Amino acid sequence: MGERELMLEQEIGHRIHLERRKKGLRLTDLALSSGFSAGLLSKIEAGKVSSPISTLAVIAKALGTSFEVLISDDKPDNLNDVPDEISIVKRDERIHYDVIHNDASSAYEWLAPEMQNRRLEPYIMTMPNEYSPAMYSHHPGQEMVFVLQGKMLLGFRRRSYQLEEGDCVLFDATIAHQIRSTGDTELKILCVRSLF
Repeated sequence: MGERELMLEQEIGHRIHLERRKKGLRLTDLALSSGFSAGLLSKIEAGKVSSPISTLAVIAKALGTSFEVLISDDKPDNLNDVPDEISIVKRDERIHYDVIHNDASSAYEWLAPEMQNRRLEPYIMTMPNEYSPAMYSHHPGQEMVFVLQGKMLLGFRRRSYQLEEGDCVLFDATIAHQIRSTGDTELKILCVRSLF
């Protein structure tokens, strides 16, 4: 691959990366919708492989954009405003989704879209008052929870810890734990967990 072709592949890969981030998609999400592996998509975004037009067309469709946006000579707005090593999400740009547990809905707000080599997953979770999940959970790494609003009961190693607004806890997430809302108002918590 010549120098000019390499620059073009890097430019196209960067545009795909930006379009994916704008949509709040992970590589695995794009892999699922496009049919290409996350490993291949990662190489395409990094400009490490030359992609045929048919591949780029499928990726563009999976991103909900046009093929022309990916290959146009026009520089997209703010192309280099946000480097890969930083993730900035404005208040009105958070990705929201609801999860239903035991007929109660909890709201999640993701605070950072995927970035290269990300090791943390920050999000805000809002639970209805008197919310009590049926099961304990566990996962690799550590987790930090900061109570923004309401009262929370953390079940950990057969003990219960009451936390209120302004309280913070950091724990080994490989150990089974449970978070419950125990106050009269909904519980809102800032969570940051490690990814491995």
